[in-house]
Amino acid sequence: MRRRVALGFGVAPLLGMLVSIAAQCQGTSSTYCPDRWDWQTKRPEDMGMDSAKIQQAITWANAHESTVHPSEMKENIAKGIDVEPFNEIMGPVKERTGVNGLITVHGYIVAEWGDTLRTDMTFSASKSYLATVAGLALDRGLIRSVDDPVKNYVDDGTFDSPHNSKITWRHLLNQTSEWEGTLWASLTGLIDSTARSGHTSSPERHGPTTMSV
Repeated sequence: MRRRVALGFGVAPLLGMLVSIAAQCQGTSSTYCPDRWDWQTKRPEDMGMDSAKIQQAITWANAHESTVHPSEMKENIAKGIDVEPFNEIMGPVKERTGVNGLITVHGYIVAEWGDTLRTDMTFSASKSYLATVAGLALDRGLIRSVDDPVKNYVDDGTFDSPHNSKITWRHLLNQTSEWEGTLWASLTGLIDSTARSGHTSSPERHGPTTMSV
């Protein structure tokens, strides 16, 4: 058994798998259930897989690494958000590591390559973390419905205004809330503006909407 500390991009797909495995393991002592980040390693053939095909996949992944040079992360981020409102980069930007990954089957690691233990910037992979947490909250009744107004749950005043009081969990999860306020003491205006889909730098206030961005 090997101690795993899943970080960076590797966490997103693993979170859903951990939830699934945990659900299957409840009440069954004979079923393999990894202890948090302790994952056993098995040969692909032991899990009904073809080692040669897995190696082909790894070779393909290594040959198709991102064209963004690790030292050019900040410049590329700036280019990607230059048409967005609130496009100032806040906080440090870390150089990325090289291509890496792992393949798991039913909680067993059958292949691993590159530095999978290095902490990397996750970008939109963080949406998978949030979606998993939101799903667990809904399943456990902490959120009764994604169409409930957030103001019914959050009492810090940030959803009390006539504009923000209409925002539901669905709006937040779809990034269409147009939440109005100040974040990190410097961003003031409409957050998750629907105007983002039109690539305008001056978001027009529309109010919460079901439109996806």
